[in-house]
Amino acid sequence: LEKTSGQQMLDSLITQKLVEMELAKSQVEVSSQEIEKEIDKIKSQLTLQGTSLEAALALQGMAEKQLKERIATQKKLEKLLADKVVVTDEEVTKYIKNNKLSAPKGTFVEEFKSQIKEQLRLNKLNQEARLWVADLKDKANIKYLIKF
Repeated sequence: LEKTSGQQMLDSLITQKLVEMELAKSQVEVSSQEIEKEIDKIKSQLTLQGTSLEAALALQGMAEKQLKERIATQKKLEKLLADKVVVTDEEVTKYIKNNKLSAPKGTFVEEFKSQIKEQLRLNKLNQEARLWVADLKDKANIKYLIKF
């Protein structure tokens, strides 16, 4: 257990530090308003699920400060990779057609397409972020002083 968990924890800490250092070098900025807007979105979603932000954070063992730091990192990464995660209307149409989707009753077609577009954007962002982090790790000169 120590070997597995120790290696995973070490890799996680190294990845986090590499991302923080690279984002600092890129000088991408995120305003406190952007962070608060995202927190407001999260609060709204949690309210619809019948819970609160405080309860969700407690369940995760996380403080609000940590959440704000994660959101800031996420937003910086989104800005850094923005040019690689553009979703066209053609991609949305193709996705809907290939997956034989239709707008749920009571939902406007444009709203439905907007939701699909955001889903595709998030998928692209996650894929690009994984590639970006893998590239960072490949380029980094990491020396392990302990073997698990």
